[in-house]
Order: sequence, then structure tokens, then C-alpha cells
Amino acid sequence: MTGTLRSPDSPDVYTVTGPTAVEWLANSWPDLYRRDWAATPYAHPGWLLGWAAHLPPGSGPLLLLALDDRLGIAAALPLARTSRPDGTTLITVLAPAGEYNGPVGPRAGGHDVAAVLADSLTALAQHGAVRLTNIPLNSALGRELAARPAWRHTIAETAVVLLPWDRAALRSSDRRQHDRRDRRLAAAGHRITYQRARLGPGRAGADAVRVLERLHAARWPAEDGAGPRPDWAAILHRIPPEDGFVGLLLLDGRPVAAQLVLTRYTGAYSALAAMDPAWSHLAVGHALQRLLIADLTAHGCTARVPQCNRLDLGPTRPEQRSYKSQYGPLWGKNATFALDSTPAAELPRPAPLGRYHNPENPESTELL
Repeated sequence: MTGTLRSPDSPDVYTVTGPTAVEWLANSWPDLYRRDWAATPYAHPGWLLGWAAHLPPGSGPLLLLALDDRLGIAAALPLARTSRPDGTTLITVLAPAGEYNGPVGPRAGGHDVAAVLADSLTALAQHGAVRLTNIPLNSALGRELAARPAWRHTIAETAVVLLPWDRAALRSSDRRQHDRRDRRLAAAGHRITYQRARLGPGRAGADAVRVLERLHAARWPAEDGAGPRPDWAAILHRIPPEDGFVGLLLLDGRPVAAQLVLTRYTGAYSALAAMDPAWSHLAVGHALQRLLIADLTAHGCTARVPQCNRLDLGPTRPEQRSYKSQYGPLWGKNATFALDSTPAAELPRPAPLGRYHNPENPESTELL
């Protein structure tokens, strides 16, 4: 087995499943998220709880908890386990729409934590297959899995636009394209309105999410055999107004483009975007992107955080690269890792007993 060698002080990994995992996400995950400054909004407890509630029949949440004697929970990795008709299981990330996935916690970036989590993931493949999407390749877990020959992986580029956006620094060909789109939209004579509809319990956010769903369905019709579309309103209702919004572009009062944005600290993350194909001749997707960039630059990520230094456009399919490159982004890499069976040489040492002792209450024990 290649990868990071485990030391005697390496954390132990425990497994939490089913309703206990949901309770753990609701009660313990918020503090873990707060203690990990590098975690993205795709680790937000509301986001993960929304996806846990959205799992189909035969699937359930599965958390890997890495514990050490000093910190208690060093890191946790949110997963889902699905029972397949042949009796095997499929392990995936808990939130399939998450654009950056991985462990969360005060030591989530530790090499020893990545090693024990990789061991546990490898062991899970004894019972079926493991598929982990959108793991940052430069993360500790990404590097650890990439170093293990048994794990196959594919790469997707990621794009981040730094704010404030310097349009003058773009390539001249990209500047000319943006200028042409601006002139074409202005010449069409429509009343142009940009709105930021915050998520949360209010009606405005829920209505904006439904608009986004409708535009997404119009832009990308369901293919035969595809599963049901996510119920985005149900998934997002646990995210408070200060942590996300939908940006809307309206022409003459009609929504023609929408973009879901999740935020943390001074970073904004474009989680889902769509436009009405009937208005593609006016490049309304680009128009919304530029208005969103201007809004984030002028008003910050949220009212609570009046600065915003980046808009993360996430993983990039080959057909999207030309679109995103016109904003002069910084490029990174995500990986999708897969393991279909566990070779004997890859099997880790036996896992510890499945009981987790709460460090805040040493007298209690939780059955995992």
C-alpha cells in the first residue's frame, strides 16, 4: 500500500450511520464547520442536512469521524451509502451537487487524518464500490488517494474569479466580446433588473429558487433514464439568509437567468446557474454573471461580510472552459476518485470498536 505511513498517534476512525448520523449533522456538525476556516459552503450543516433528507430509498448518510486524544473530533467526512440490488453497496459523497467535497474539522488538512480516512474508504470498498466526486486534488485527502494506485481518478478544472474583477486586464479578444454583449443587450431596449433574493424562511428566497429550478429544467431537459431532479427548495431551506442567495436577471420583469450563490467569509460560490434558452441571443447568462460580479464587489458576500474577494465558478466541463476563461480566472483541479473492490494489499488495519466517547461528556457513550 502506498500513501502516507500511519504513526502510532494517528487518529482512529469511527462510523456513524442512519438517524444517528442525521442527529450528528444537526447537533455536532455546526461546531465542526465553525472550527474549520478552510471549509467551503458545501460543508455547511444546512446544505448537508438538506441532501441527507433528499436521499432516495435504500440510501442513508454515513459519516467517518477521525478522533484523536487531544482534539476529540479531528475531522469528519460526510458520505452516503446506497444498497444495490446485487447485495453490494455504493459509497458516494453525501451531497452530489457539492462542488468541493472532503473532510471537515480542525485537522481536516492533516496528512495523518487523510491517511486514516483513505484507509477507511478503501475498506468500505470490500462491500461494493466507492465513488467520490469533486475532491480538490491539492487537498490532503486528494493527494493521499491520488498516491494510491488502486484508486482511479479523473480530473476536472476549477475556475475562480478574483474580485474586484479587472476587466481591463482581460485579453483584448475577451474584452471585445464582453463589450459586444453589453451593446447588444442595451440595444434590445429591454428594462434590465438585477435582484439578490436571499435564502432562508422568507417567500422571496423560495420563489427565486423555484425560478432557478424552472430555468434549469428549460435549459437542460431531463434525459431518458435520468433520476428525479433535486428538490432545490427543500434542500436549501435550512441555509440562512446570511449564507446564500439567488441572483436574478429580469428583462421587462420576466426572469431570464438565475444563479445560486453560497457564501462563507469573503468567498462566494456559484453552485447552480441557468438561463432561459429563448433569450440566449442576448447572452443573458453572461449579463447576469457580470451584474453578479459587480454586486459582490460593491456590497460584499453578505450584509454581515461587506467584502468579497472571489467568485468561485467551480468545476468546469470541457464545453464550459471557453465561457469561464473569458473572466480571466485562476484555474485549479478537482478529482473524482473511484475504487470498485479492495485488493488484499490495500486492506487497512482493523477499525476500532464502534463506540464514540463524547469528549465533552466522558461519562456518556454513543453507539455508532
